[in-house]
Amino acid sequence: MAILKDTDQLTLIYNRNNDSHKRCLAYFQETEKPLLEIDTQSDTLTQRQWAEILDTYDGDLTNIFDQQHEILQDFDVTDTKNDTNDLFKILRNNPDVLLHPIL
Repeated sequence: MAILKDTDQLTLIYNRNNDSHKRCLAYFQETEKPLLEIDTQSDTLTQRQWAEILDTYDGDLTNIFDQQHEILQDFDVTDTKNDTNDLFKILRNNPDVLLHPIL
């Protein structure tokens, strides 16, 4: 399922266990545009979907990771030698590492 194809709706990827993510969700729920909500705690995204999201992300990919999270203490997300698949696996298996919601 391609999740970013519909230009008439907003897509928000967030983590319901994070208070700032919940505030962001509440804000966008009040907009006039339809909203596709993807909660990384309950909605399992495939590697292809994460690739689609990260390909369209307009910024440094390392900024979406909470680099202070315990799971990342021994993993340098800024290291260009890291395989992108490793980043997908971290996001899929540890949704708490998502620092900010992605719109």
